[in-house]
Amino acid sequence: MRLAIPDGAEVAQRKPFSLFDAILPLLTLAGLFIACALFPEVNQQLLVMVLLASGAVAGVVAVRHGGTWDDIQRLTGPMPS
Repeated sequence: MRLAIPDGAEVAQRKPFSLFDAILPLLTLAGLFIACALFPEVNQQLLVMVLLASGAVAGVVAVRHGGTWDDIQRLTGPMPS
């Protein structure tokens, strides 16, 4: 089975995500935000690191399910100029 993606290209069907795999990046994001809230000296750079960490977790989950970096870039859409 093949899946259509936004730009019209197709990728092979990958292993399905479990509920835990789907919410793991959100749990990471929420957990790190809560951890940052416990420290009053949190600055903007640390909050950016929280976003990057949850994005990295999402990437690891995608690769674990057979995705490639090209698939991730294609599914997130074109980069603005």
